[in-house]
Amino acid sequence: CNGDLSLHVLNIIDAIKKLNNQDKSIKEISEEQIKQHTYLPDCPDPELVIRTGGISRISNYLLWHIAYSEILISEKYWPEFKVSDFQNCINEYMEIDRKFGGASNE
Repeated sequence: CNGDLSLHVLNIIDAIKKLNNQDKSIKEISEEQIKQHTYLPDCPDPELVIRTGGISRISNYLLWHIAYSEILISEKYWPEFKVSDFQNCINEYMEIDRKFGGASNE
């Protein structure tokens, strides 16, 4: 089934393999070390992912990097998605109480 694995799944697998080649035990491996061995080690994680076409799945897109991203779903398809739609997404994002996996800030 390796032919069915997406580039993003392979990204995580390759990061683990690189760490394994450094003879690290599982207890020594941190989330940051894994990120440093992904294909995008110097890129900040996206805070917002906008999915067009009403599709709610992420399709293995940047799996490691979007763990704490907010995901907004637009019913419009990409060709019809306008600057005003993007601004609406930004406005909606600004209203979100970001928790980063924890409890509410309120």
